[in-house]
Amino acid sequence: MATFRIPKEDLTALYMFFSLEDNIDSIIEIFNSDIDSDDELSKIINEKFNIEINIALDLLYAVSKLLLSKNSSDLCEDDFIDEIKDSLLLEDDFNFKGLSDISINLKKLLNVDGSFFVRIKANQLVFDRDKILTRSRILTDVRSIFNEKVDFDIVSNAVMHNLKINYLKNKKKRKIYLALDRFDLISLRENIERALKKEEKIKDYFKASGLNIIEH
Repeated sequence: MATFRIPKEDLTALYMFFSLEDNIDSIIEIFNSDIDSDDELSKIINEKFNIEINIALDLLYAVSKLLLSKNSSDLCEDDFIDEIKDSLLLEDDFNFKGLSDISINLKKLLNVDGSFFVRIKANQLVFDRDKILTRSRILTDVRSIFNEKVDFDIVSNAVMHNLKINYLKNKKKRKIYLALDRFDLISLRENIERALKKEEKIKDYFKASGLNIIEH
């Protein structure tokens, strides 16, 4: 009985990958190339194999998750592959049972290297934190101020800002709302601009030294 379950959002992309039985080696070659961005990888997969861009990106994300799971697993590679295969075969919505060489192709997939694998390792280091930001949004609205002594007439209005932060805490989804005023927005913008300038300076320094910088 498989103990490892594939997230539902990854199954479509993985089924598409394993269905391209005659082209899997060619896709693996693309994974093993020195192409340094996921957008470029997805475009090449789209052009060569007529796979929709969003599905190609989903495939990259699904493979990333598998590689990270393999790296953090206590299982040896063969046992890990057996776990993944058993999990896929349990899915009723996709006919993985009708596909051949799943174990062999999983082994190829889990041994990709090149720039794609380096980016995964870099992201693993970057996101190895207790809390990880996943999305943010600033909600702005207007609140009216009423004169309760004179027929509740509107006497003024105030612009309100709420910063919504979605994040992961120990791999669980969380969110928080923070009230902001105009000065908070200006301060946030200045801090972000300063951080971006520092990043550019660091990148320029390392590139001038002949050292690689991962974009993530």
